[in-house]
Amino acid sequence: MRGWSFVLTLGLFMRSYAAEPTPAAPPGAPPGMGALALMLNVLEGNKPFSAKAEMFLFSGQQLALQSEMAFSYRNGMARMEVDMAKIKSEKMTPKLLTGMKQLGLDKSIAWILPENKTMRTSYPELRAWCELPMPKNDAAVLQAKYKKTVHVEGEDKVFGIQCAKELVTLTPDKGDPVHVRVWRAQVLNGFPVQFELPEGANIVRMRFANLRLVPPALTDFTPPVGFERHKTLSSLLKVAAKRVEPKKK
Repeated sequence: MRGWSFVLTLGLFMRSYAAEPTPAAPPGAPPGMGALALMLNVLEGNKPFSAKAEMFLFSGQQLALQSEMAFSYRNGMARMEVDMAKIKSEKMTPKLLTGMKQLGLDKSIAWILPENKTMRTSYPELRAWCELPMPKNDAAVLQAKYKKTVHVEGEDKVFGIQCAKELVTLTPDKGDPVHVRVWRAQVLNGFPVQFELPEGANIVRMRFANLRLVPPALTDFTPPVGFERHKTLSSLLKVAAKRVEPKKK
């Protein structure tokens, strides 16, 4: 079995949902990077928190992908622990998941770091990490200053919690306005527990459970201690590929 074939297949899987191709995206990067960047812009100024996040990707009315991850937010930064075994999609076949496990790429931790416009990804099984520039469009979303208008659409429940449902319109200095739906929990003083965000022609829904409204440790947002840093993605993937190379006789 050749490791690089699995890496290529995985890359195609992750990019198949993106609005634009992002060849530099590391394996295991959360799907819906553009929507995540938009959500972080909306979250700016909110209290730090950690939660279990559930992500749903809709193509039209059809649910194309569902996943869950540990999510932390502090000072504009996001941290996500991704386990590919928890992704439900017709494209995530048992063969592909087995290949990712053999490569050591099935579990990862991803950080979005707006201040330096990068995304850091580490792979605990490989004890390796890399930091790459965010796609230009996503970085622009994070850095943009929007004029925000809010229209209350009514009330709804998320996990049985009564929420105010809002349509938030974000209008940049240049370009078209963006519409985001936000559910704010009344018992949490209006904290946003669910978002619906555009991702190209698709819609990403992100909702939070098991909320802890206390600051995550700063060490959660620093590079992993004892892991090897790789300056390029190709260098890191070579380490993964060596795990499945045939042993020389």
